[in-house]
Amino acid sequence: MAHLRISARRPVSPGRAGFSTRGGGVRRGRPRARDAAKAQGQCRGVCATTEGADVRHSRHSRSTAGYARADSRALHPEIEPVGHSLAHPIGQVGGETSGPSYRLSETASPSVSTWKRRNNSSRLISGTSRRLRNNWPRAGTKVPRSPTWSTAVATHRMVLRTQRFRARGLASRGDASREYADGRLVSWSRIRYLGRMVGTAAADERVCSVMRHETGNLPAEVTSFIGRGTEIATARKLLSGTRLLTLTGPGGVGKTRLGRRVGEAVRRAFADGVWLVELAHVHDADLVALSIAQTLGLRDETSSPLVSLTDYLADKSLLLILDNCEHLIGACAALAVRVIHATTDVRILATSREPLGVSGEQVMPVASLAVPELDEDGQASRSAQVDSDALVLLVDRASAANPDFQVTEANRKALAAICRRLDGIPLALELAALRLRMFTPDQVLTRLDGAMRLLTTGLRTAPERQQTLEAAIRWSYDLCTPEEQHLWEQLSVFAGGFDLEAAEAVCVVDPPDVLLDALTGLVDKSVLGYRQDADGAGRYTMLEPLRQFALSRLVARGGERAVRLCHRDYYYRVAQRGRTAYWGGEDVTWFREVAREHPNLRAALQFSLADQESAHRALEIATELRPFWEHYRFLLEGYRWLLEALAKSLDRTKDRARALAAISVIAAMLSDPESATRFADEGLEIATELDAEDVLVEYALLSALLAFADDDPQRALDLAEAISGRARACAHHGAEMESLAFAYICALVLDDERAGVIADRFLAVTKEYGSHLLGGLGYWAVGTSHWRKGEQDKAIDDLRKAVELFSLFDRCAWTASGFDGLAWAAAAEGDLHRAARLMGAASTLRCGSTQRLAHEMTEFVGDKVRREVRDAMGEKQFRAAFEAGAALGFEEAVGYALGTEPCPDARPVKSIEADILTRRERDVARLIAAGYSNKNIASELVISIRTAQGHVEHILTKLGFTSRTQIAGWASRNQL
Repeated sequence: MAHLRISARRPVSPGRAGFSTRGGGVRRGRPRARDAAKAQGQCRGVCATTEGADVRHSRHSRSTAGYARADSRALHPEIEPVGHSLAHPIGQVGGETSGPSYRLSETASPSVSTWKRRNNSSRLISGTSRRLRNNWPRAGTKVPRSPTWSTAVATHRMVLRTQRFRARGLASRGDASREYADGRLVSWSRIRYLGRMVGTAAADERVCSVMRHETGNLPAEVTSFIGRGTEIATARKLLSGTRLLTLTGPGGVGKTRLGRRVGEAVRRAFADGVWLVELAHVHDADLVALSIAQTLGLRDETSSPLVSLTDYLADKSLLLILDNCEHLIGACAALAVRVIHATTDVRILATSREPLGVSGEQVMPVASLAVPELDEDGQASRSAQVDSDALVLLVDRASAANPDFQVTEANRKALAAICRRLDGIPLALELAALRLRMFTPDQVLTRLDGAMRLLTTGLRTAPERQQTLEAAIRWSYDLCTPEEQHLWEQLSVFAGGFDLEAAEAVCVVDPPDVLLDALTGLVDKSVLGYRQDADGAGRYTMLEPLRQFALSRLVARGGERAVRLCHRDYYYRVAQRGRTAYWGGEDVTWFREVAREHPNLRAALQFSLADQESAHRALEIATELRPFWEHYRFLLEGYRWLLEALAKSLDRTKDRARALAAISVIAAMLSDPESATRFADEGLEIATELDAEDVLVEYALLSALLAFADDDPQRALDLAEAISGRARACAHHGAEMESLAFAYICALVLDDERAGVIADRFLAVTKEYGSHLLGGLGYWAVGTSHWRKGEQDKAIDDLRKAVELFSLFDRCAWTASGFDGLAWAAAAEGDLHRAARLMGAASTLRCGSTQRLAHEMTEFVGDKVRREVRDAMGEKQFRAAFEAGAALGFEEAVGYALGTEPCPDARPVKSIEADILTRRERDVARLIAAGYSNKNIASELVISIRTAQGHVEHILTKLGFTSRTQIAGWASRNQL
């Protein structure tokens, strides 16, 4: 009977064993025989011998992470496998076996010290050596003669003979030898699995089948991969610490492509490869495990594919990429749990529109690509072309579809607008790129309001769900429950996001108690995004293509107007709360809420102006937002909304009178006294007809403003002081505080002795009602009053309280006035450098402000103090200190004003012309100089935070700067 004999022989040196390591390579030579008896009892080695075939190994050889390169010639080809199965699995010794077998005699179990050598692979080697030692049969044990046991013997021999770490394959004999000998990867763990089923031709064929797929099955990329560097790095990091990572996101956002790219990036970390399992076309939950098994090369020969699969994966080191799990979410979750519990080194990367929802799952949301920003003049988007991933993708795919396509100055603006309009969704961009074969960018852009209709033709080879944008989104829509679908449609009326309270107020779901569950389901399915703002407020968002899809369905159902009416009325109530919140203790909350809901308020105004029966509501909303337009520096926008609403709603009502008063005040603040007077005359006539005292008080205050604008501050002071009493009598506390504030400014300009009394009265009223914004103005009035009297310590204390209160508001126009007051006090104390720095910080905050009249009021005093400080310091020193203050960020400036942070010295900044930046980048630089964070810049310019961050990075690169402080100083010097 043919048998295998494991004998102990003295190992020979590497050179005598037929290997040379000179130059780091491996050279095979002819081994020299040794006397077995002479080797007995010495350092042990193993030799596999089959009827005269004598093969040796060297004790200096090294193993490799469970792999080795073997030569099929090591075993005689005439020893063929027989049709008997193995009675005892590998590692099980003793007992009888039936059929032809190999006899293992003089067995010498490999020594661990034989495996470990001086190199970085020793830990990986020890795993293989331990498996071989633990599973090696005792002397005399019979095992079936089969390709698997032949492979085991050859593996054992060649692991010891392999000199290099990077081995590639495993040799066998018989029918499998062709597969094993050609250098493919196979691990010892796979041999253990195959050892349970060897001995038949079918089993041997299975061996070959499994071996063919060892390195994985990731498809080759046929198009360039754009961006996602941060996402890939994040996914790699997460995979190192979790067994299950799920990439979530809406349809078309690029989850599948990102998952494949991540798999390619981590391929070397998995000895048994990276395997992509596409589940999009699997619609039966019972077929999930079978699909994975088939991908791995395992045939459908069992009634329990999941059991066979987990047995096979038990000791594998591989990554499974389960692509498109959302429609089989339960089955994928159950399988993931089974696989993770049954294995130790298998990881799963899933892509889905909702998380699997199992213990230990790490969820990584996939966002759309960063989009470029348009310049208002449409001229300089060149930097966006280079740095915006969305634009790079669009141009790349357009060039592939039409080799003659080029980016020019004429079409750059339209291309950037297309990226923005499609929210940077890769699928939408690729479909739009195909349209650029027969349309110009401008033509595509003008038709994107109907993106569902325009983007209807994709690549024929793409999955059906990705051939059109609508198909991709419909796939998500069909996976939703009826309640989720209905809620999704209603949520499409929101703009810029919404919170839970708004969703509950606007949307109607039957039964009502399922709304929270439906909302949660939409977040889980990646239809909605969820985040928490810095103030802890929860916020839901929806990508524009998803919103358009749902809105089109809402329109088709005939339910849009009803939902928009609910939306309009809800945001009217938000605006209306400002009538009392503005001058009370809820002012901080209201201003923040209005700033957050600014896009929705715009949507409500737009709908109201377009709806014939809602024009009066537009007038009311725009009027109630007057404090927001004024104090948050949206004067021009407020003016436009009021102007349109007044043109639509012509009824001579109290609401129209209040709207005319609001637009008159804004016109006066914009230094347009002619328009202000025209609006005031009409409004005063209506208010008089209606005998509306609270509105008449507003017009009286307006007359004081117009008197000041007409260079008559004395008359303005007298009017304002009288108005405060009228306002208090009719409980119009907002007008009362505003009239006192204005009266004090007039007294300050006139150096009137009544200034101190008015300031004290103003502060007392604001304290009475707990106002923060107007309370800050009260402290500013009292502080500057102390400054006038020479009481600088008291002045500084009160002015710092004013700055603290102003800093509670993101865009408060009066913070600069607080800095001015502290500068005046510092100058009075002789601290000229501090005064100059505070003046510089104030000038930065004023950049871009449209409140011309308000600044004129304080500049009358400020210019005088500035000239005195400049004359005392000298132009050079004053300019250096001024620029140091102007270069401070908002938080730094506030800290310096409050005395909690020192002011850094002015940094030398090279002279750079302002036109090196695009129009949008100049806007961003100006806002940086005003102390805005990236979040506030994004809100101001109606862009994403990521895009704002990108603009800041571009500015730093172009100007050669390293900090926002340098940008602020540069912006101040160039008077942006």
